[in-house]
Amino acid sequence: MLAAVLLAACAGSGSGPRASTSVPAGHSTGTTRPRGRTSTTALADPGPPYQVSQRHLTFVDTTRPTVARPPVPASGQRILRTTVWMPVRGRGPWPLLVFGHGFGVSAATYQDLLSSVASAGFVVAAPDFPGSSSALVGRPDEQDIREEPCDLLYVAGQVETAGRSGQGLPVGSVRSGAVALGGQSDGATAAAFAALTDPAGACGGPPVAAVVAFSARPATVRPGAQATVLAVTGSADSVNPPAFTRALFSAAPSPAYLLTSGGDGHLAPSTTSPHRAAIDAVVVDLLRATLDHDSSARSRLAVDAAQPGLTLESR
Repeated sequence: MLAAVLLAACAGSGSGPRASTSVPAGHSTGTTRPRGRTSTTALADPGPPYQVSQRHLTFVDTTRPTVARPPVPASGQRILRTTVWMPVRGRGPWPLLVFGHGFGVSAATYQDLLSSVASAGFVVAAPDFPGSSSALVGRPDEQDIREEPCDLLYVAGQVETAGRSGQGLPVGSVRSGAVALGGQSDGATAAAFAALTDPAGACGGPPVAAVVAFSARPATVRPGAQATVLAVTGSADSVNPPAFTRALFSAAPSPAYLLTSGGDGHLAPSTTSPHRAAIDAVVVDLLRATLDHDSSARSRLAVDAAQPGLTLESR
């Protein structure tokens, strides 16, 4: 049912040329909040973990609507305030992960996870969905999920452009080409839909090589979908039960992975889990395997997850 709603929304809103604007660096991008020095120049790559800087970009898609969130009225455009974490030093360009938050929370909810991934040598971009983020004024509306798959791909394209043009990001900092999409709960469902279901590329955007889905619902997989899926669930999730995330894992193209975190609820695997360090390591090596084509990273996945309380399955 949810897949059908998302399918109709994306197919009706994402085809043809995309009218958009982005806010250039030095204007409304917000403040940079570095962890240490903000220079990206280095005589030698120090290797991970890298220091991480945080930047704020705003992208405006004028082709798709935003639901009302009282007292804020509906809008004919989507303003996507996006936080970007990236290495401060080292050799770019870096591969890109775009991460979608769950309903009624915000991109900042996943600060620790996303900065940890960035410190391993990735650019991580997390939009605040205009209809469902808790960081924005008004009452969130879960119907906004209809537009969120296309939001993730739209932001991916805009961040790649910013990395080429130097408008908001250092020139050459973002690798063009295939990206990873991720998310938690509704954000994970949107990421899986964008990568696995979106018909004939209706949303536009770059190709998707991997999906990192925390506490997701199942997705219908279109013929020819090739993204590698890492599905992560807490064994005590009562919102999207583990069976939902397992169904996504079972339907995904091979190879696919399912990581279960014992005792964790709906949000914990991506935020406060006692297993977070190991979960982060699994995510990073999955991204290295798919975006950097690092075969040794794929072989490390089982080692990363080899601790009491975690179970990693593959198919």
